[in-house]
Order: sequence, then C-alpha cells, then structure tokens
Amino acid sequence: VHGGGEENLVNTKIGEEGRMGIMCVDVGCQNTVAAMRSSLGDAVSAGGLGGGCAVLVQNDMSRLETPTAVALRGKKKEVGEIAATQPASNAQNMILDFLPLLARSVEDAAALPVQPPFAVAKHADSGHAAASVEFDGQEQTLPLELALAWQLAAM
Repeated sequence: VHGGGEENLVNTKIGEEGRMGIMCVDVGCQNTVAAMRSSLGDAVSAGGLGGGCAVLVQNDMSRLETPTAVALRGKKKEVGEIAATQPASNAQNMILDFLPLLARSVEDAAALPVQPPFAVAKHADSGHAAASVEFDGQEQTLPLELALAWQLAAM
C-alpha cells in the first residue's frame, strides 16, 4: 500500500442483524471516506436507500470526509477530526501525510519530493520509515502501519 497521491481501497464485509454488506474505505493522504453497500439490496441507511446502492457514511462530526490524521498527547491517541484540530503546540506529535511513506525505507522516504510534517526515523523491527513521536512521556518510534490501523479502526 503506497501513497504518492494515489488512494487506497480496503473492502471489509460487515454483518448487521443477519444481513451482509460491504464497507469500502478510501484512505487518501489528506482524507478518508467510507461507504456502505448492501450486498442483498436491503436498506443500508436510515434514509432507506436500497437496491445495492452505495451510501457514503458520515463521521462523528456529520461530515463525509474524515482527515487522515493521528495525534498523540500524553497517553491519549486521537484520530481523524480531533487529531486534525490539534493546536500548533502539539505539531511534533501529529502524524499527517504518512501514506507515501508506508513500507518505505528511511532513505526512500528522504528522497520523496514532499516531506511529512513529523520527524521520520527507522523502525527497529521492520527497518521501514516510522514516526518519531512523544507518547506516554517517552520518545517512541511509531510504525506508520499502526497509524493506518488506527485510522481504519476509527472509521
């Protein structure tokens, strides 16, 4: 899953009250969008849209797009809207525009034309580019795959 301006699609089957549906999540460098589609043509929203139509899912702020962002403060992690509105005093702990760095080496990441707003370090286990952040009172190297997992879990 590499960024570079491309968008990535993850499909997950979900079940609700015995019905099967598909949730599509489009994770982009700036925003993430989720849509649901009923595989059986059942109603998939309170508005009663059915017939297998895809319906965009609103986030907790009633918006159709959620910022692709993770912010760490103390022992707390925040994702999406809340993370994107962090004050400038916490900018070093905001993980934004990280998709182009996924599964890349630190050297490859340094060669990209646009650099992320967070400090990039080499993850000890994978050797991939990671975010160097302060979390739980300690300087830590956070795998970017974990930031992506948090983003997807928040959707």
